[in-house]
Amino acid sequence: MKKLLFFLVLYILSVVVRIYPIFVTPIPYNVDALLDLRASQFIADHGNLNFPSNASYNNHHTPVTILFNALCGAISQMTGIPVMSFIPYIFPFITSLSVLGWYLAIKKFTGREEIGIFASLFFALGGTYVLQSSLVWKEAIGLTIMPFAIYTYKKRNALSLFLFFLLPLTHHYVSLITYLFLSYSVFFDYYRKYKEHRILERREYLWIFATPLLWGYMAMYYFLTQFNRLKELSPTGDLWLFISLFVLLSVLGIKTLNTIYKGTKIWHHLVIALPILIFYGTYFINPIFPDTMKFNATTLLFTLGFLPLLPLVIQGAYILLSSEYKERHSYLSILFAPLQMVLFFFLRGLDLISYVSLSRTFDFLDPAVSTALGTSVAGRKRKVAAAISVFLLVATTTPLAYHTTEAFGVTYFIYPEEEHAAQWIRDNFPNSTVYTDDKLGLVARNGFDLNVSRGLPLLLEYGKKRGNIWLIGDYWKKGAQMSPMAPVKVDVDEVLENNSVVFSSGTTYVVLNGSVDSVSWRLQDI
Repeated sequence: MKKLLFFLVLYILSVVVRIYPIFVTPIPYNVDALLDLRASQFIADHGNLNFPSNASYNNHHTPVTILFNALCGAISQMTGIPVMSFIPYIFPFITSLSVLGWYLAIKKFTGREEIGIFASLFFALGGTYVLQSSLVWKEAIGLTIMPFAIYTYKKRNALSLFLFFLLPLTHHYVSLITYLFLSYSVFFDYYRKYKEHRILERREYLWIFATPLLWGYMAMYYFLTQFNRLKELSPTGDLWLFISLFVLLSVLGIKTLNTIYKGTKIWHHLVIALPILIFYGTYFINPIFPDTMKFNATTLLFTLGFLPLLPLVIQGAYILLSSEYKERHSYLSILFAPLQMVLFFFLRGLDLISYVSLSRTFDFLDPAVSTALGTSVAGRKRKVAAAISVFLLVATTTPLAYHTTEAFGVTYFIYPEEEHAAQWIRDNFPNSTVYTDDKLGLVARNGFDLNVSRGLPLLLEYGKKRGNIWLIGDYWKKGAQMSPMAPVKVDVDEVLENNSVVFSSGTTYVVLNGSVDSVSWRLQDI
């Protein structure tokens, strides 16, 4: 009964933390949600997937990972409630299930319930994981399926095949990471049986054949649906780098599985901690990826709690990787899957594509990090005191999920005033190209199918007044979003004074460029 009560409280805590955005704005937390929820509403209204050709959600991405859209559309059709009205409220209840899912998975492959409990506490409040599971996007749904797929796989349950099958229909990157975990796990499991001269069971043969079939299914499905990300791992792309890293880490994994625990030494901490601290510290001074935003005081404030935990994570990881226990290879697999992609994006080139993908990949290290942290806490004599101390440190990182503007220069909150301004442009000048910043450009395109150019703040900074119609927000005074670059401050009052404001929603303005002949372009638009 006590355990049931604990998990109920943990689940409620997870929901409360993740439901915060609805108290800020009624619009779903994440501009990408505008695409998905519009697609879902179309399904609810029309009962099919024949999206309009000119709709922004009819792209090479949204219709491919269609599971979330189809489910939302079905719920809306059955209840009569618009998708945009119910998703912000039920989404935190769905994604918070992942916290319980990771408890089950971690308990299964460590064999220690207390490690699963401690790790789930960190999933509930860890800033990076809260961000990923509170954003209204398909990745959060994939992250909810992922631990249950891993858990049922370790239970040798047939349900796991179904969950692995669903992942490519849910989110491409979660599928890739989860399939990598499966591949490492099957390979290391086979190696362990070979080393111990044990005969493979029938179910183990099943997974040896099922794993390449799942990879083939995902590749074929994305190829047939013309998924735009597939080319990045094609033979003409970076496929060979991807395969080489898998082989290299597999060899390293075999070496690790033959290591015997002899206690952590200072050099263990240095080898792992130094690269992390150098990368972290460098980003406050000179970012490794060119033209990306530096870390700042806000980043430091909401990530500082992670730094004292680093020695505990290293100690826990070393214990998990070198101790003798049945599912040792499972922890290795859950660590190596995201680690392979971290190395992949560093090695493929320090460009903006690698930066964006890498920033999302770090979040997939959370299961390995939380498991290591839980292991380290479980090994303490005063476990409860250690758990409370670590829990409080992790809690200091929770605000990171909702202060992304200050920390990373990316805003996920969308306000009704911003939508009203974009809607006014659609109703009055639907054929115009709207010049604005990154955030409002995505609102205009994703929400209203407008043509946008998202570099206006930089143009104004260099004294270039291009375009006919501008969409400007009050927040530009502090910094217009130019992600992944740093925000660009704009003198909004001067822009409004020297040009024609044709619509104002209170905080967002539609402005006619005063340096062009407004009559001629308006006639052109009509």
